[in-house]
Amino acid sequence: ELSELLGYIIADGNLSKNRMNVSGKPELVERAQAITESLFGKRGVLQKTTEKCWRLDVACQTIPALLKDTFGIHIGKKAFIVKLPKQLFTASTECKKAFVRAYYDCDGSVGTNLRAFSRSKQMMEDLAAILHSLCFQTSYKIANGMHYCNILGGTATILKYAQEIGSARAD
Repeated sequence: ELSELLGYIIADGNLSKNRMNVSGKPELVERAQAITESLFGKRGVLQKTTEKCWRLDVACQTIPALLKDTFGIHIGKKAFIVKLPKQLFTASTECKKAFVRAYYDCDGSVGTNLRAFSRSKQMMEDLAAILHSLCFQTSYKIANGMHYCNILGGTATILKYAQEIGSARAD
């Protein structure tokens, strides 16, 4: 669960000194809320910001401090400097899959391949390393200041991803 929550926060979340928030599709934000409650005993407040976007706001000083001190997640704006927590590189396969699933659910897309994106080059390099450890081949691309990590292999790889990693998204 913690790896999954880290994926949501790194992709579509934000930490401040006294709060944590995650924004995105309702089913993903609700999942982040359930994990936060399970791990930290904090439920937080869900707000509908648009028809397809919700926001979880958890007022707490402990969670941001823990995530910053333990996993190096930046407090404040992180888009250009975010990177994977170093603990994920030696985590179990299941923890890696949970992180990848959450990250791709938030900042990924499926077309002729699976693609994740970030403003941070380091984040995409780190994500590629985790995917390689899970036996997925990747490519890297930069376009208009956005960095992309593509999982290569077409339909067979998309099916492998669905079976081995999956998605919490409803669509």
